[in-house]
Amino acid sequence: MSILSDFEDRIASAVEGLFAGAFRSPVQPAEVAKSLGRQMDKGRAVGVEKVYVPNLFTVALSPEDDERFGGFLDTLAGELSTYLVAYAREHGYAIPGAPIVRFVVDPRLRLGRFDAFAELASAEELHVSDVADPRGSGTGAPTLLDNAGPLPRTDPQRGRARPQPRGR
Repeated sequence: MSILSDFEDRIASAVEGLFAGAFRSPVQPAEVAKSLGRQMDKGRAVGVEKVYVPNLFTVALSPEDDERFGGFLDTLAGELSTYLVAYAREHGYAIPGAPIVRFVVDPRLRLGRFDAFAELASAEELHVSDVADPRGSGTGAPTLLDNAGPLPRTDPQRGRARPQPRGR
């Protein structure tokens, strides 16, 4: 099944890339949501009783798309998080904590192009001790420990990775 899934992802990526390059249209939130769902599927880990999926999603945008979304990124991150909860529920996945969606700018990307990444991160890696349920129940969910490595420092106001300070 993995071979067919990889083939399908490559075809979808090629078609999306062809249209994005030919028409130079900006990134649409629905495209991002669909891509994050695919990343969730790719990152699943089968446990003893549950299938766990990533809880930290990073979307790299072109500078033009980032500027276009501007102040809407916080709202979009919330909507995408809600979408991912519903996607996981629909597929019977278990998310260790609430999904976090963050945005970064990649100057190598052109208008209409983006990259999406997913990883399974612990609460310590997310710099959060109790991850709240996005549906507003206020109950935290246990998190899994994972050696995903250090995360870029994130600006809590915009959910974007801050530039790392340079050594002198």
